[in-house]
Amino acid sequence: SLERIRTKQLPHNHRSQKPITLVTPRAITTVPKKRPMAASFESGRGHMPFPVIGRIIAHFGQPISSGRIHRGLTIETTASAQIIAPHEGKVAFAGPFRSYGQLLIIKHPGGYHSLLAGMARIDATIGQWVLTGEPTGIMGQTKKVSINGRPHVKKPALYIEIRHKGEPMDPLAWLATTKDKVSG
Repeated sequence: SLERIRTKQLPHNHRSQKPITLVTPRAITTVPKKRPMAASFESGRGHMPFPVIGRIIAHFGQPISSGRIHRGLTIETTASAQIIAPHEGKVAFAGPFRSYGQLLIIKHPGGYHSLLAGMARIDATIGQWVLTGEPTGIMGQTKKVSINGRPHVKKPALYIEIRHKGEPMDPLAWLATTKDKVSG
């Protein structure tokens, strides 16, 4: 039989939900049901993992065809490459978006957001808390296309954008740098 020695309520922050009670054979203990404490986004500057292994094909600030500038980073990947979260946070959007393929938006502490677009499949849901390095999706397959009548293989590409209070920032300032290839 269970003995009720005491009910202990552990401290929790104002955002946590109602505490849950864990029952053990000798005691009943109350533990708050909450998300993990988030590491500061700023503390990850220059140390965050790249969300995918691949080759950078377009940089932040680079001019693009329509007279605009590139607001993120584009990484060419292999077929079915695994995508990971660059920093922990809450999934704010997960689904198809215009011509970008599958779009994942992760809300981070301090008014930061990371946007990952171009995936074939997203493995996270809106409202889910994801951890740094947690798998969040899969890239698509290579495609055979014709450019000027010549056959060409188009590899999947992941678009990454980091925003602070809605303004895009250079993702390379936040991601851990490597010499030749990026790894995630």
